[in-house]
Amino acid sequence: MKTSVVLSVIVSSLLVISCNKRNEDYSNLEHEVIKEWRMPMSSAFVVPTLQGRSDSGELILQVRDDRTVIYQYNITQLATNDYIHGGGIYAGDPASNGPLMLDLRGREGTRYSSGILTNLRQSLIDSLINDNVKKYVQVFSKDYPSGVARANITP
Repeated sequence: MKTSVVLSVIVSSLLVISCNKRNEDYSNLEHEVIKEWRMPMSSAFVVPTLQGRSDSGELILQVRDDRTVIYQYNITQLATNDYIHGGGIYAGDPASNGPLMLDLRGREGTRYSSGILTNLRQSLIDSLINDNVKKYVQVFSKDYPSGVARANITP
């Protein structure tokens, strides 16, 4: 009986210690999302407008307080035999094109891409979350290397 009680106390202590350690390890992974966009992407938004294309999809973009950007874009209505090969966040209003702010690397040969970009410059993070800085995301494909779908992320 004594052995069972001692063994139970030891096992319980180890369980509590391991739970506390696990919580400590994972606490550093939680960061606040400063800004988030969930927007439609479309070939109709590309400047100049693409003729004969009706590609569309969705963009999810998050900026976190640890100077990290998390992105995901999925072009669900991509034309047959076409595929994505990259994307980026650009400075510019909905009616014009502008310079690259941040490269959002694509997965070659797919209709979907996602990634996490870490340790970004604070000035870039400030520009991304500033509504006065006009910006958009453009995705490129094999058939349209200058842009097949776009999401205007400025309000």
